[in-house]
Amino acid sequence: MTVTGADRSFRAGAFNLLQGCAEVEAGESLVLVQESRDLGWYDDIAVGVAGVAEELGVDVAALDRERDAVAVRQPQRDGGLPGLATLC
Repeated sequence: MTVTGADRSFRAGAFNLLQGCAEVEAGESLVLVQESRDLGWYDDIAVGVAGVAEELGVDVAALDRERDAVAVRQPQRDGGLPGLATLC
């Protein structure tokens, strides 16, 4: 699935996820962790959500769960990950 500007229902859902649920705001950072695209489960959903987040002024980093597993597991000294929002 390639998300385009014409896909209003996807954009509305992504907007609701980002602002209504995660409450991210312009200037904040967001890490999206996705399954490997090779599995074919989610197509380009994370790419679409990242695009909407960037339109909102959010700094986005996308990680592949398998490829980037080591990066995801290394917390900062305070125990958190920089810019990580827990989505509902």
